[in-house]
Amino acid sequence: MIVAAIACPWYIAVETATGGTWWKGFLVDHHFGPAVQVKDEQNGFPFYPLYPLVMLHLGCFPWSVFLPVAGYRLWERLVDGAPWRESDRLLSCWIGVWIMVFSLFSTKLPNSLLPIFPATALILARYFNDWKRAKVDFGVYSFNLCCRAMWISGGFMALGLSIASYLYFPSEQWIGLIGLVPVVAAFVAMKLLEWEKRPDVLRTLVVAALVLAVLSVVVMPMTIRPYQDSPVFIAEARQMAKSSDIVIGTYDYFEPSVLFYAGRKVSRLESSRKVADFIASHPHAFVITKEKKVNDLRADLSGGTGQLSRHRNFMSGRELVLVGRY
Repeated sequence: MIVAAIACPWYIAVETATGGTWWKGFLVDHHFGPAVQVKDEQNGFPFYPLYPLVMLHLGCFPWSVFLPVAGYRLWERLVDGAPWRESDRLLSCWIGVWIMVFSLFSTKLPNSLLPIFPATALILARYFNDWKRAKVDFGVYSFNLCCRAMWISGGFMALGLSIASYLYFPSEQWIGLIGLVPVVAAFVAMKLLEWEKRPDVLRTLVVAALVLAVLSVVVMPMTIRPYQDSPVFIAEARQMAKSSDIVIGTYDYFEPSVLFYAGRKVSRLESSRKVADFIASHPHAFVITKEKKVNDLRADLSGGTGQLSRHRNFMSGRELVLVGRY
């Protein structure tokens, strides 16, 4: 309900600002449509059956290395009838029902799994609380294995980010250092575990998780923002027009970030004829579309109008172009 309460006004605002029908965009395009057919090739390939588990572990990292043990402890509490058994049943049903419903959706989007993260966080919190209060020899071996898994995962994360930055962001190769945060945290945690300083172990992991979250959610997106489609095209359009008074349209393509960077209404055009009329209606009109759609536009575009620039998306690999007057 919370997710719906946040998403609904956002989708309504986006649809209104782009000249669309809010109920069609919110209910049909973003809910019922993806449930019955694959949208934007998001079918969960190549690990379709394991997609929810893979996305859950990626979304909870670095805490996800503790999920197998936390899940096993949850199962033990349910079987043994431990205190607060009803709350454990609620969390189990919460996650199980949502994953079952998600498996029926044809379109597999990571953000569709967001509602189960609060329940996952509570399961992990219960595990950490029990582990901190347990006897000296309880759970040391399994916790140490989880820390080793974090150490290895952080190493692969650093390697993957280094390779990705080398291929797509040559001037931002420092991004690979982000993966060293869980590596250092795991090393410190294992040392503290040897000295049986369990509260300090958890404090170390909490600090590492906060640092990793800030670097991954705030710093890294700001760093790679210039390499994304929308800011590049909007900046090029303003530079070509030599003015900020531009109008932007899209054809067979739309991302909410276009609306954000344009700072004004963005028209979604449904035919090549409408694209031509849109460009002719304003001296500084530009249209963003897929590269494969350029040939469809040539028959309707007038002289002096055509492709101005091209940009390849570093994540999807798709080619997008900016169309307007020369």
